[in-house]
Amino acid sequence: MTTWEENIQQARTVALEILQPSASQLEHGLALHRDAIVCESYSLGLIAPINGEAMAQAVEARASEVELQYLSEQMRMTRWAYDDELKAEYLGAWEASGVTCAFQNAGEEGNNPMRMLG
Repeated sequence: MTTWEENIQQARTVALEILQPSASQLEHGLALHRDAIVCESYSLGLIAPINGEAMAQAVEARASEVELQYLSEQMRMTRWAYDDELKAEYLGAWEASGVTCAFQNAGEEGNNPMRMLG
């Protein structure tokens, strides 16, 4: 079992200890969730960890601040799609969640109006 699978199992165990459902209540709740359309309404999308080695290489190659920001953003937004380990973690978490769809925020972060307009 991987660390992320252990984390999911631990969270489930804690929830069951707090809620203390009967077997029939648990099965009923799981069936409702399984049969429903479950929308996650505040998704910021997938955020993958950056590859520290790739960032260090870019710094050593004297990448500009803009290039480093782009590289970092690119890795955070897409690394889960091409890194098999991250992809497996994401797909496992998605399956475990029972979420059917997620509305994704696709804007620029920050409070600077000029950055938002740029």
